Amino acid sequence: MLEFNEGDDLSLLLEKQVDDFEKAADIAKPSISNKDVERKDKMYIFQKEYEIYAKREHNYKNYKEKLYNVLYGQCAVHTHPFDWSEISVKFHRA
Repeated sequence: MLEFNEGDDLSLLLEKQVDDFEKAADIAKPSISNKDVERKDKMYIFQKEYEIYAKREHNYKNYKEKLYNVLYGQCAVHTHPFDWSEISVKFHRA
């Protein structure tokens, strides 16, 4: 059984066929100014935020591939008049 933690990040991909992690997850890649790099407290916060972002982005990519495989596997079993080549380009990891 597949498990999708934070699977709601995939809803934009499924509903609108838009593959945009930051928009789907409603999260922006963390950044830090040159000035704040010198401050240990700001660097610590930045590093923690970046770890969360990177893990979530990694999960998104893995879940996207799993989702594609499940959808393709379910539909490929049956004769279906659907052009999977178009979906393959949008959903499958390059």
